[in-house]
Amino acid sequence: MSSTEVRRLAKDPHSPLVGVVDAHVHLWEAGSREYPFGPHDGLPVPTTSATARDFIATSGGLLSGAVLIQPRLYGYDHEYLYGCCAASDLPTRAVALIGVTRPTAVGELRHLCTNRLTGAARVIALGEKPADWLCGDGASRVWEACQELSVPAEFLVDPPQLRHLHEVATKHPDLVIVVDHLGRCYPNTDADHESSLLGLSRYPNVYVKLSAIGAMSGAEFPYVDMWPLIRSANRYFGSQRLMWGSDWPHLRSGHSYSDGPAALAEALESSNDHELNDIFKTTARRLYGLPTTT
Repeated sequence: MSSTEVRRLAKDPHSPLVGVVDAHVHLWEAGSREYPFGPHDGLPVPTTSATARDFIATSGGLLSGAVLIQPRLYGYDHEYLYGCCAASDLPTRAVALIGVTRPTAVGELRHLCTNRLTGAARVIALGEKPADWLCGDGASRVWEACQELSVPAEFLVDPPQLRHLHEVATKHPDLVIVVDHLGRCYPNTDADHESSLLGLSRYPNVYVKLSAIGAMSGAEFPYVDMWPLIRSANRYFGSQRLMWGSDWPHLRSGHSYSDGPAALAEALESSNDHELNDIFKTTARRLYGLPTTT
């Protein structure tokens, strides 16, 4: 399915690609005095902005909602994120960044959740080393607070950290867990790590984002090297626990915004419209409390 076909389907009122929800978007303003970048984990500092206006222009009218993820560039200062949500004409929810090893983590989470626009709390655990702290007492207090506040915990992990999510899911069965970017499992990821991702499907409280597909692929559009994992995730988790996200603005050079949903729709060509509606709309709306547009 080409990007042109996606645009055509987006005009068909009966298509699952009408009014999709993008469950993974980053926004920032480079060089802003009002919203300076804060301490972060060594990411290159961008020299160009990725604003809400840029995003709306790029998405080409495909959307009925978006989930805005706190960029690591801003650290734990969420002022820009919530400002973008509050000013948006498009229904949005904010995913805040929570440092679960910080003594103030639970208090920060409770404060952020006083804002009705808060959709989830994101935790970052990247690298090859074990992230045992995900199962420690400090983290458990955060997971318990998430449960109490009915806020999903969203995880950006590398494949070696996926095994820790099994323990978190077991100890906290009422905690809604969202795994970003297919657990960052690339086409050449070790089979054991891929099995660890798919094995999370045994816990009904675990959801997975089919996001950043183009960035993780080693192939050109429609990213066929990612299709086996996408199809496996669909088979194991089912459409009601999967959702699409672009990871905008982290798109591959020369690839359009609509390439993402086009490639995913093609990978899931055996799915029916109800299942595609789940992945492109319903799961994210339900999980993040996004209103439907009228």
